[in-house]
Amino acid sequence: MNKVAIFSLGYNERRPKPHLVKWTVSGRHKTRAFRTKAEAQKFHRRLQRALEDGLDFSSSTGLPVSWTKSLTSFVSCAEEFVAVKWGSLSPRSRESLTNNIAVVVYELLRERGKNKYKRTEVIRVIRKNILSLNKPEATTELEEEIKHFIYKSSVKLNEIDTTAISLTLTNLNLLQHNKKPVASDTYRLRKQAFGQVLDHAYRNQYISENPMKRVKMTRKVDSTEIDPKTVLSPERCREIVIAVSNLPGNKNVIKNAHTISTALSVIWLAGLRPSEVVALQKKHLNFSEEGKTSFFKVEQASVTISTNFTDDNESFVIKELKARGRKAYRNVPMMQELVEILQPLSQDLEEGDFLFTESRNESRPIPTGLLHDYFKKVVKTDH
Repeated sequence: MNKVAIFSLGYNERRPKPHLVKWTVSGRHKTRAFRTKAEAQKFHRRLQRALEDGLDFSSSTGLPVSWTKSLTSFVSCAEEFVAVKWGSLSPRSRESLTNNIAVVVYELLRERGKNKYKRTEVIRVIRKNILSLNKPEATTELEEEIKHFIYKSSVKLNEIDTTAISLTLTNLNLLQHNKKPVASDTYRLRKQAFGQVLDHAYRNQYISENPMKRVKMTRKVDSTEIDPKTVLSPERCREIVIAVSNLPGNKNVIKNAHTISTALSVIWLAGLRPSEVVALQKKHLNFSEEGKTSFFKVEQASVTISTNFTDDNESFVIKELKARGRKAYRNVPMMQELVEILQPLSQDLEEGDFLFTESRNESRPIPTGLLHDYFKKVVKTDH
């Protein structure tokens, strides 16, 4: 540990900042100048307190090593945290973590120059060009400019106090376009990601404590209730399925439309999640003899994901069921209406083939986002 000696306050009237704090670290002289005596006294007390606490001083900067660490920016700490966690996370978890941290990083950028760029564009650069380990090989001039702005404008860890945390949590809870509260899960994941980065900073001695532990905040929630009249009736569901299957377009659009209309039938007749439906393979269909109930063996879900977060450059991952352990499954009864739809569809398939695949690649399950897009086309043009 370096030997430190702190001297009495000095004064030099010829200097713009006349009040001086002088000390030595392993014989190397250090000086810090201040405009007012109060500022000098405050810094002098901090040095003395650090020495009394037994903190190690850097011979190059002259400051306690922990002080230098606290000058790390939040975005750099977040980048380091994601890099540490990356290898132990599934692609879906990587995407979720980086998406949530990216929003926190944006909220902790200084306001100066922030309005120069679109919020969505800045968050995209944070997510893909900074936090992701699978960064794009080519970047545009605008992306490089935004990246430079982010590193320059991210607040330092020692600037994040309870006031800054309260303000950030308030902003994380609001939608940007109407300032209404976000979904409970969205807020929970954002707050959790924020806390994880600060915990990482504390474990690595960048900060002396995680200040989020001292913040108590009551979240504003959206009290809007779902109008029962807006819930789709069975008749309306059938109309939507037919409308989707009749959507016009080129051969790929038409093929996707037929596939998606069948998938929508499974969603509303069996009550499965979209991610569970698109992950169905022939082996999951159990057609029973007459008089007995046919059923689905639901054991997996297909999640669309950016290639920035996968190790094999695929844009989807097959994962376990939501809120269930590995190898868990559930048997879901299959109505006769579905049996009549799915038996002909699966007749020529192998056991491991997906039921609902992309028009251009029949080995890949159709993205859940495409189901939403086609559904919206019909519902939007229907009114």
